[in-house]
Amino acid sequence: LVLSPPPLPLLPPSLKTHTQRGGMSAGIGCGIAVVKNTVQIISLVPTAPAALCGRIAVGDSLTHIATTPLPPGTTQDVAVSLIPGPSGTPLPLSLSTPKGEAYSVTLIRQAPLTPPGDKAAPAGDAGVGVGLERNGETNVIKVVKVPPGGSCGLSGQVSVGDVLVGVEAKDIRGMACRDIAPLLIGKAGTRVTMSLERDGTPFTVSIVRAAALDGDTLTQALAYRKSLPSSSSSAPPAPAAGGGGSWFCRPEP
Repeated sequence: LVLSPPPLPLLPPSLKTHTQRGGMSAGIGCGIAVVKNTVQIISLVPTAPAALCGRIAVGDSLTHIATTPLPPGTTQDVAVSLIPGPSGTPLPLSLSTPKGEAYSVTLIRQAPLTPPGDKAAPAGDAGVGVGLERNGETNVIKVVKVPPGGSCGLSGQVSVGDVLVGVEAKDIRGMACRDIAPLLIGKAGTRVTMSLERDGTPFTVSIVRAAALDGDTLTQALAYRKSLPSSSSSAPPAPAAGGGGSWFCRPEP
């Protein structure tokens, strides 16, 4: 069973995103707005850095952009002004999930991998881009495929051979793959927590559901990844149980 997201729809023109601002200036491909007195992510462009890192989700709150704190009362204009910069330069971000879990990522500013359209996290459902198989004798649910253009492939946290034991708070051991699929599929841009085991060691990851990259877009993404130094293109290690932490995240498939 391969849980791949649907093709990318067009972004409604009313959503403002941060992509490229003329010349060699670029952003990270996300829309932000002040919601309940905090600066929140309201949209993602899947072919841009914010979505390609696989960690940022719609509804997350920005607490720092680079070294600048964003306390309650920060205006949208102030936050927006801190995002653009020379293409290829790093932008450290500190964020908080709706559950209050803090995390950090460092993105590399660049234009989306596809021409401005714009495309963003759709309002419909999406998956996480992972293939599962149940052993008929042991009932173990094993990851057998991680497509490079899906959310799991982009995050670098899930590998072929990992054993899936839970989705959110539900123990899925012994369940049929067809019954697990609806637990992983949900509104694009939202998170789903997956509990896994690797070589007997348990760990938990939070994957952001998103439309898959394919065709020319995926080809561009793969070419971009190959152009990076090996130390920059390697996937981050799976986090320990509980998630959290930060890593250096370049846009890559």
